[in-house]
Amino acid sequence: MQPGARRAPRTAALLRDLGPQVTTMVSGAVYFSLMSPGARLRPHCGPTNSRLRVHLALSARRGACGMRVGNESRLWRDGEVWVFDDSFEHEVSGG
Repeated sequence: MQPGARRAPRTAALLRDLGPQVTTMVSGAVYFSLMSPGARLRPHCGPTNSRLRVHLALSARRGACGMRVGNESRLWRDGEVWVFDDSFEHEVSGG
């Protein structure tokens, strides 16, 4: 089990119950990430525009964590989803 999945056991169980095609796809997979306060994922782009990324904040410090995709920036809010084309430059900050 991924370390981040331990923080969302019901979500992890739901995804696991959907089968390996959800967590082991060739073009993408479900992954749980944890970011420490002050951490930053530097700007990067995916290799192709054939993949959509879906980010869902499960537990974010309100007003302190954010994400930029292309020219658009947003602050994380628990329970909100952001879907974007992985080929666009994007970065994340842990606040």
